[in-house]
Amino acid sequence: IKIGADFLLKIQVKDKEKPDYGCIKQRPGDRVNYPADASYVALGLLDAYQIIYKKDYLFGATIMANWLLDKARVKSAGFAHSFLRDYSQFNNNRALNPGLHIPFIHQIYKITKDKKYKDEIPILLEEIFSHYTKSDGRFLGEIIVKDWQDTGKLNIRYENYASWGIADAYEEFGNKKYLEYLIKAGGWLIKAQNFDGAFLDNAVNKTFGDGAGVGMSIITWMKLYYFTHEKKWINAAKKSADWIIKNQVTKTEDPNALGGVPYTSPNQLTSMSSAFAIMGLLELTK
Repeated sequence: IKIGADFLLKIQVKDKEKPDYGCIKQRPGDRVNYPADASYVALGLLDAYQIIYKKDYLFGATIMANWLLDKARVKSAGFAHSFLRDYSQFNNNRALNPGLHIPFIHQIYKITKDKKYKDEIPILLEEIFSHYTKSDGRFLGEIIVKDWQDTGKLNIRYENYASWGIADAYEEFGNKKYLEYLIKAGGWLIKAQNFDGAFLDNAVNKTFGDGAGVGMSIITWMKLYYFTHEKKWINAAKKSADWIIKNQVTKTEDPNALGGVPYTSPNQLTSMSSAFAIMGLLELTK
């Protein structure tokens, strides 16, 4: 954990004079920043801080949170998807569903007790409900900020990113409106679940389940189970867990592939699909 967290600090921009101070460095020559990446890097730093209590990790997460709120926010629309570091095209760019960032903002509030983070969460939720929510329980992943254009991008991962943020908000504030939205999202996921426990994610692939989305959906359903104690959520989670176990690589001549979980095809293993799949299985053991 320490080695990994130290690496995250190394790729963070530390020059206070730069507009992306607090964000993470991208590839050499890449002038684009990705707030979503920054948010999950910061969440990793906070997790490491709570285990090792190295103040550098908390400081790194804090300046990243400030960068997100001061530079990456698209008012009334969440957070920028990506943008040039001079921000010249900021308002005409795509915006990502802000639910993706709420788990990090909620976590840093719980650790620092800084009220500005807590106050930001209800604002972000209203932006989700106003611009990213479909009547059937689906959440848009992104929008075009100019004229609120709907990109039509709907997939299982975005559905779960938004759901996790709403679940954290419900846990913090106890607002039943948040739980109602979460229940509707969980219900849509059940309808979208294939007979074998996977999802035919049309945003990615129409013939094979999305391994990352399967693991993420387990986590969403288990959150709903903790809140409502309804068995339909845990039944759906177990069905998807069976798909993970069935498709996890256990026999291979390549030792690097052992234990991996497919992403959008049986032969495509990614760290994202494997990580979210394991996180889903772990959630079922609690």
